[in-house]
Amino acid sequence: MVRGTAVAALDPATGQRRWTAPAVPQAVFGCALGAGRLLLSGSRGTAYCLDVGTGKGLWHTTVRAVDPGGTGTDFQAPSAGDGFFAVPLLDGSSAAAVLDRAGGAVRWVARAPSDEGRWTTAADGATLYCASATTLRAFRAGAA
Repeated sequence: MVRGTAVAALDPATGQRRWTAPAVPQAVFGCALGAGRLLLSGSRGTAYCLDVGTGKGLWHTTVRAVDPGGTGTDFQAPSAGDGFFAVPLLDGSSAAAVLDRAGGAVRWVARAPSDEGRWTTAADGATLYCASATTLRAFRAGAA
């Protein structure tokens, strides 16, 4: 549960809070769960990974925009696959960054013509699916 400036894990049986951690980034655009890790995607290209059992921060990374200023680009809701997280980029193009789940390194960025529109992602195993209003693309993201 992301609420205000905190992320909380609730016990599924009782609804009681297990742990609370700061919501870094403060503007959370989405989250994805994979292999005991929770990825929070946010503004300015930030992605933060927490341990689901403890709420402890494991890593964070920033995906830089293409512009010369090098500031991060905003993310949409991420998805999780085998060994990776995928985050659609909101930089005015059809793009998604694939992050290594273990340490957050950017493995690669997929792009399509900007007239295709923004992507939404879904992952299944080692395959990343990127959908726009007109096109569905599939990429082999590979396992870590």
